[in-house]
Amino acid sequence: MANNTTHINYTLVDIEKYLLGKMNASEMYAMEKAALQDPFLADAIEGFQEANLEISKKYLTTISEAI
Repeated sequence: MANNTTHINYTLVDIEKYLLGKMNASEMYAMEKAALQDPFLADAIEGFQEANLEISKKYLTTISEAI
């Protein structure tokens, strides 16, 4: 039996849209379903939900530039 699931690499932009309610219902459902199967994504969503998004984006930009 073939696995018809498509893996999506969610980014901070996607997580931000999710947390701010800027996704439609099907996009939110897809992200929630993916988070159920990807503990790293689930942790990222939970972490950014608790964090200040602007400060987090600043730190991630600094890290990306350093790499």
